[in-house]
Amino acid sequence: MLQSHIIKIIEEKFSRKPPLTPPYQGRGIHLKDGSGDLKLAQDDIKIVVIGTGIAASVFTRHILTLASKENMNVKIIQIGHSSCNYCGGLMTNLASTTLKNLLNLDIPIDVELSKINRCIFINSYGGFEVALNAPLISMLRTSKFGEQGFDDSLRKKILEGLDKEAHKYLSIIDPATVTKIEPLGSKRNKVYYTIKKADKEIDADVVVIATGLRSLENTMMQKFSKDRGCIPPTMMDSCVTEIDTSKAIYDNLEHKTVIIDGVIKDCVVGIVSKRKGWITVTALNKVLTLEDLEHLFKHPSVKKYIDLPSVNKNLRCGIICEAKVFTAAAKNFYGDGWVIIGDLTGYGRILKDGYFAALMGAYYAANTIIHHGISKKAFEKHYHNKLKHFEFDNRIGMLLFDSNRRLKILPLSSKLFLQAGIFEEKSGYAGFIHAGIRAIITGELSYKIITSFFIFGWLKYLLTKSINFWRKGFNVEK
Repeated sequence: MLQSHIIKIIEEKFSRKPPLTPPYQGRGIHLKDGSGDLKLAQDDIKIVVIGTGIAASVFTRHILTLASKENMNVKIIQIGHSSCNYCGGLMTNLASTTLKNLLNLDIPIDVELSKINRCIFINSYGGFEVALNAPLISMLRTSKFGEQGFDDSLRKKILEGLDKEAHKYLSIIDPATVTKIEPLGSKRNKVYYTIKKADKEIDADVVVIATGLRSLENTMMQKFSKDRGCIPPTMMDSCVTEIDTSKAIYDNLEHKTVIIDGVIKDCVVGIVSKRKGWITVTALNKVLTLEDLEHLFKHPSVKKYIDLPSVNKNLRCGIICEAKVFTAAAKNFYGDGWVIIGDLTGYGRILKDGYFAALMGAYYAANTIIHHGISKKAFEKHYHNKLKHFEFDNRIGMLLFDSNRRLKILPLSSKLFLQAGIFEEKSGYAGFIHAGIRAIITGELSYKIITSFFIFGWLKYLLTKSINFWRKGFNVEK
């Protein structure tokens, strides 16, 4: 079938590929500086990394790897503390392959809760299932409910497989709270922190901030942003909660993820199966209330897949956690002797796949410091410029999200989209609507291509129905 062939070519040719670490060739591989001489950044440097999440761990591991290869004296102090992070962990094949290619790490078996191989799309009028081209890994971000979280596991594996020399260059101060970061003269920064109720301070040539979007509410980050002129990313309300579904009358969600569009007004809800009898519920553009959850699970389109009485009595934490997701990039998020990495940059694919964004940003920041220096100019050229390829496509993504929300005013649009998706189920893997849903979940295609898929799928369905109507009206043989 021509449509199937076209879609598979697009998915193969235009999907994001995990970057490959180039073979190491010694100091001769590094780019020229302004004078035309090949050289590294300074050979003796002290780095303070603030944060303990995935971006902080990836950065620390990669910079230790580079420093070891270059025989550089790099001292790294990682400061932070573990806290309950958003539970809704879902790692794509793109992110897990990138983790393997860049850091030579696999997803630990004790982190994997289940594999997701199908997606269900639901709106107010029904639903249809979409096959995924590669399974997603369902997990927790931080350890909870007796399960190991991915971020916690990665922090323990920072030094795994590295030379013994790398071990002596890393110090971890945990649990500790950073209270202030101030510029210095000969040394670029002084970091103040509290540990066991004692106030401490440490000098640093470069400060790397990887504290996540939640830190924007704390005094330290607000003062730092004001002092350095950093403008945080624009953000959208979201939320997450974990639900025990072991008492469900029936549950057909195992090994599946669900997109629920428009059942809650102006909101897209996601459900991810964890283990049997356990799901995560997330929402974009709204913090759900207990009443919203009850309405969601009583809706006929959802009830077709799961029947769970008394949803609110089965919240695993007893609460719905407020969260934020970025919708546009931060500005001035680096300078002489400091750089922000991770979600705080607002770079990465919006509304999806924070793991891949964290991996890539941390990787580029570490490369910049070791190979090009710690100046604002170096970060701009070798870090920021590497992230910019997400920027235009993210605008398309937000336009798609907002357009979809506005189209809900016209019920016919939701009905037609659903009917087009159901119509494509006959062709299995290869329909345009199905390909667009699949790409939203996997993060492997740009929003430009996803939008094109939806438009082509919708037009093809309307054209097919029109032709069939014409044939029936005029008794034309098919």
